[in-house]
Amino acid sequence: MHKKILFILVGASLIFLLLYFAPWISKSRSFLASEFGSSKIPTRREYPTDDSINPCHDFYGHACTKVIHSFQLRPDRSRHVFSFSDAQERLLEVKKNYFRELLSKSPTSSMEGDLKKYYVACMDVEARKREELAFVAYIGQVLGAINSREALIDLVAANVARAGMLSFVTLSASVANQERPAFNDIFFDTDLMSLPEKSYYSNQGLVQDLQKLMEEFFLTIGSDQPKLRAQFVIDFEKNLSQIYPTPSEYQEKIFGKAVAIAREQLIKKYPQLRLEKIFASIPAHTVIRDVVGDEVFKFLNEKLEKASLEELKSIYLYFQLSPLLDDAYPQFFDKRFEFNRKYFGGPMKRSARDERCAKVTMEAFAKEVDYILLPKVFPNFPRERFIKSIEKIRAALLQQLEQNHWLTAVAKQEALRKIAQAKLALVSPNDVAEWNFNPLGNYVADAPLANGRELQQLLLNKALEELKGPVNRNRWEIGPLVVNAYYEPSHNKVVFPVGILQYPFYDIDAPDEINLGAIGAVIGHELSHAIDNHGNNYTADGIFKEWVSGADRREFKLRTAYLVKRFNKIGHNGEFTLGENIADLVGLTAAYRAAFSGSDGHGELGREFFLQYARIWCEVEREHFTKLRLKNDPHALGWARANESLRQQRGFQEAYGCKIGDTMVAPVEERITIW
Repeated sequence: MHKKILFILVGASLIFLLLYFAPWISKSRSFLASEFGSSKIPTRREYPTDDSINPCHDFYGHACTKVIHSFQLRPDRSRHVFSFSDAQERLLEVKKNYFRELLSKSPTSSMEGDLKKYYVACMDVEARKREELAFVAYIGQVLGAINSREALIDLVAANVARAGMLSFVTLSASVANQERPAFNDIFFDTDLMSLPEKSYYSNQGLVQDLQKLMEEFFLTIGSDQPKLRAQFVIDFEKNLSQIYPTPSEYQEKIFGKAVAIAREQLIKKYPQLRLEKIFASIPAHTVIRDVVGDEVFKFLNEKLEKASLEELKSIYLYFQLSPLLDDAYPQFFDKRFEFNRKYFGGPMKRSARDERCAKVTMEAFAKEVDYILLPKVFPNFPRERFIKSIEKIRAALLQQLEQNHWLTAVAKQEALRKIAQAKLALVSPNDVAEWNFNPLGNYVADAPLANGRELQQLLLNKALEELKGPVNRNRWEIGPLVVNAYYEPSHNKVVFPVGILQYPFYDIDAPDEINLGAIGAVIGHELSHAIDNHGNNYTADGIFKEWVSGADRREFKLRTAYLVKRFNKIGHNGEFTLGENIADLVGLTAAYRAAFSGSDGHGELGREFFLQYARIWCEVEREHFTKLRLKNDPHALGWARANESLRQQRGFQEAYGCKIGDTMVAPVEERITIW
C-alpha cells in the first residue's frame, strides 16, 4: 500500500497513475490512429452537451452525461476519467509498441539495456513460474530452520534493509525535513494489512472471504493447519487495523508538525524491532519522524515478544509470499483477483501479458522510458505559450491576495511571497540531475522477481545514501509523460509535466479563455496548495513555520467550514478532502479572473470556459472502486469537483442565467470567499 502523499491532481492514493498523450504530437501523426489497440480511444473525443439536463440544476450531468453513456468501460479496467484515461490508453499503446520493437533490436545505451532485460524477463512465463516455485521453497526452508522466536526476530530485523524481504516495519527515507528541507527525514511504517483501512474490517462478509483466501494460500503452499494459520493472520490484521491511522489521520501526520523520536528511545521502548541494525546506516543528523504512532510500534513489539513461533511464521509466510503467487499458482491468483473485483472494484478480467509487462517496466523505470520517448512524442511543444498561461494564473492569484481584507499584514506578505516565489518545473526536466534516474542495475532476462528485488534494493540504497544530504530540490518525482501535476510544500515547487498539456486540458487551437477553464484551473489548483490548510504551515522557503496568526487561522477555519459541511452532506469526508476542495475552488476562481479580468458574463466564451472545466472531471468507474476512493482518496469524486466549485462562481451563474434557488447557485449564506 503506497502511502506517500503528494498534492497530486488525481491522487497518490489511486491504484494507477493516469497518463495522457498529445493530440498534436506531430503533423504526420505517425504515432496516432483512429483506434488504439483494444482501447478504441478516439484521437480527440467529443463532449456533446445533454440539453435535456438543465445546466443550472446539474452542470456535470449537462456536460458529461452523453459522453458517459456513449462509453463502455473495458473489462480489464476499474475506472476511466475521459480527460486523463483517453490519453493514458494512447500513450500506453505507444509504449507497448516501443517495448515490442525493443525485443528485436540491440539497446542503444545501458539505460535501454536495463529496460529491455526487465521487460523480457517479465514476458517470460516459464521463468516467472520457476522463480515463484523456487522462492516459495526457499522461504519454507528458511522458516523451517528457525526453531526460536529470537531467530525469527533476527530475520525480521535484518530484512528492514533487504528490499523485497518481509519485515514487520518498513522504512521510508524520502520525506523532507521541516527545518532543513534540502535534507530528508525517515519514518517507519508497516504494510501488514490486506485491506485499505480499518472500516473494511467491520464488514463481516468481506473478512470471512479474506480468511478463506488466506486458508487457500496456506493450502496452496503446502502448509499444515491452514485454518489455524489463517486465523492467526486475520486476528493480527484486525487488531492492527484498529490502531493504525486512518487515511485522514495519516495525511495530517505527514503534513502537520512532525513529531521526532530519538533513536535511543525507539531502541529502548521497542527492543523486539531491533532497529539499531538499520540505524547503523543512517546519519546521526537524520530526524526520525513518528507517523504511525506509538500504539502501532507497541503492538508490533508485543506481537514479536509474546506471540507463538507458529503465529509469527504464519504472518511472515502470508505477507512475504501471497503477493507473489501468480503464474505458478493460477488457482490462487484467480481467487485473489476475484476477491479484489468483488470488494474493491477491481477489473473483471486481466489485461494481456504484453500490456502488464509494459506497465510493470513503465512503473519501475518511469523517467527512463519517458526520457527515451519524449523527443519522439513531443518534438514541437509550444512551451512559451504555456508559460504565459502559468504566469496569468499566478498574477490572478496574487491579485486576489492583494485584495484580501482579512489576513493580517504579516500573513498576507508571506502568502504573496509564497505564490510569487513558487518554483515552476515545467514541461520536462532540464538536466540529468532533475531527471533523477534509477541507478544502473544488474538485471537478467530470465529472472523477473530477482530483477524487482534488485531495483528495490538499489532505490533503498540510494535513499539511504541521500540522507547525508543535501538532495537536489529541483528533481522531479514523476516522469514528464504523466498527465498529472503536483505541489511540494517543502520545496515550494509546482511540477507541470508536458503530459497534462493535452485536450481537453489544453487545446492548441482554442482561445486562451477556453484553455484557462481547464489547464488554468489546474494551474490555480496546484499553486493554491501553497496557501491551503496544509500549505499555509510552510514558508516560501519550504520551512515548517507558523506564519499565520491565531486570528488568521480562526478566520480561515470559519471560511472553509462550509466546504467541510457541504462535502460531508454530499457523501464525502469533508475534513479529509478539504485541501483539494479548497484548491479546486480557488484554482477555478483564479482561472476565471485570468481569463476575463474579473468581469462577469462573456456569453458563449464564458459558457465554453465552464464547460471545459467540467469536462476534465467526466468519469466512469466501478461501484466498489468508488467506495474505495471515498475512503482513501483526498480528492472528491468527479461530479462533486465540477458542480461544487461551479455553484460558487458568480460568472457561471451569469453565463448560464442561473437564479437563486437553482441547485447550481449556492445560497448567499453558503457563498465562500477564501482569499
